[in-house]
Amino acid sequence: MRVRVGVSAVLIGTFIVATARSARSQEGGPGTFFRASDLAWWTGFSIASIGLSRVDPAIAQYFQTPENQKNSRMRSLAEAFTHVQETTLTVGGLLTYGIARLAGSRDVETVALHATEAIVA
Repeated sequence: MRVRVGVSAVLIGTFIVATARSARSQEGGPGTFFRASDLAWWTGFSIASIGLSRVDPAIAQYFQTPENQKNSRMRSLAEAFTHVQETTLTVGGLLTYGIARLAGSRDVETVALHATEAIVA
């Protein structure tokens, strides 16, 4: 069931990306918002995500075993990844927001602000 839903999502997303690109090109615009390479990357990451979701419960169960929870190396590695993720993304979002604001790039500024808000929340 999960695989069917994931494959359906990939197909629908592929259709949306292709349609948006086609419509933008027909309007006389540059048609560069979505590129063919974007579609390939999106499809690849979607397929990888579906594959990872199939083994995710087994990975979670492995790391939740008592012997792995008591392992000091694993715990310190997990804490390091948590710190890197939260701190780096927050600082990176704030820097992107500030640079975009100074450069006058309103779209990037808005996206950076909302991404940073989501990370902090």
